[in-house]
This record gives sequence, C-alpha cells and structure tokens, in this order.
Amino acid sequence: MKTKNSVSVAALLILAIALLLPAHAQTPGIRWDRASYVPGDSGTLSLTFVNDDPSFVVQIKNITIYWPWAGLGPDGKWQGGSNTTLPFTNQFIPAKGGTFVASSNFNVPSWFGTVQQNQRTHCGSGKTQYDSSFVGCILVGSNVQTLFDTTDLTISIAAATYTPLSLVSEAIPIATLVILVIATAFLGLNWSSLRRMNKK
Repeated sequence: MKTKNSVSVAALLILAIALLLPAHAQTPGIRWDRASYVPGDSGTLSLTFVNDDPSFVVQIKNITIYWPWAGLGPDGKWQGGSNTTLPFTNQFIPAKGGTFVASSNFNVPSWFGTVQQNQRTHCGSGKTQYDSSFVGCILVGSNVQTLFDTTDLTISIAAATYTPLSLVSEAIPIATLVILVIATAFLGLNWSSLRRMNKK
C-alpha cells in the first residue's frame, strides 16, 4: 500500500512541477508591408504568433508595440505616445502549432532617420509592461508571461544615394545620342535633296 501511495504522490508532484514550469520563450514573426520606408511614409506591420507548446492554450491579452522612433526626437525631447497597444479579449492560441496574426498601421515621423540614436532598441528585460524608456520593442501580455520574448523591432529607412557619373556608365547613352544626331542629319540631307529634285 505504501508503494502505491508513494508512486501516486510522485506522479502528482511531477505533474505539479510540469504545470508550474514556465513555457519556453518564442519570438513572433515580423513582416513589414514594404522593404523600406522614407520619413513621412505609412505602412502596416504584421505579427505572427505560433504556440509551439504541446501542453497548453495561450491567451493573448494585449500587444504593445514601441516603434523605433520612440525616444528622443530632433528637439532632444522624449517622444511620448510613440507606442501602439492592441487589446484583445478571448483571443486564444491553441496548443501544438496554433497560430494568431495581428497587424498595426503606423506612420513614420518626418524627422525619423535623421536622428541616429533612435535607430537603437531599448527593450530592457521586458518584465515591465509599460516602461517609458522602451524603444523598438514588442511586448506581449498573455496568461504565460515568459511565452513570447521581448522582440527587437527595427525598420529599414531608405537613404538617398549618389552615384558619380563615369565615362563607362554613360558610354551607351552617349553613343545612342551620337547615333541619333547622325541619323537625323542624314535624314535631313536626304529630305532636302529630294525637295531639290522635285523642284527641277
């Protein structure tokens, strides 16, 4: 009898430990609607969450996106309101590969890309849900705090480039122009000689 009780107690202890252990962290998939943006652009960010854990269902409560342009602006002041919170009610991700997709629209500030310190991310530990110093982060509020990692969020800004002219890169356009000028001259000479022949 003691053997059966000790086996039952051991089984219950193992089950309790398994339920109390935090799930392994996962990183949501991030997809921008364009490869790069210029200051003043608008776009859409899509986030894909996959529940790889086979043992439990995840409830997403909210997603807070701290955009990369949060932080110090061109005036040296902290840019408040540079985050987006997406609240969810009854949003569950099934176990064993369940998927959830969320999206958020955004506008890139006209000054972003000119102040280099805003390109860095400051995600901290991800333990504080609303930390005013977060920059370029995605925080996920769920029933399992450790399920989704705090994710660094960077955006590609298209930069103007200058390519100096060279004879090699301009050879074909120059040759094309010369041929067109010569062909136009020959056509003009032929046309004037035909006019002279018609007058005689």
